[in-house]
Amino acid sequence: VKSYVRGKSSIYVFNMEEAKDIKTGKDFDYKNVTNYKDITIKQVPMLIHVENKKIDHVYYKASDIKKALE
Repeated sequence: VKSYVRGKSSIYVFNMEEAKDIKTGKDFDYKNVTNYKDITIKQVPMLIHVENKKIDHVYYKASDIKKALE
């Protein structure tokens, strides 16, 4: 992931060990999110695809994330 995101300004990475203002838990609603602070991280790894300022798709499995990044 690090090598893929290097040099791409439209990709943001959160280190969950350092993130203090990121919510975690099982309850989430991605359809109405307009601010990254409103996102609840369900699990790690997780990839969130945003298009037109709305969450388009959420990937949870590492194999799905890898395919999405290829």
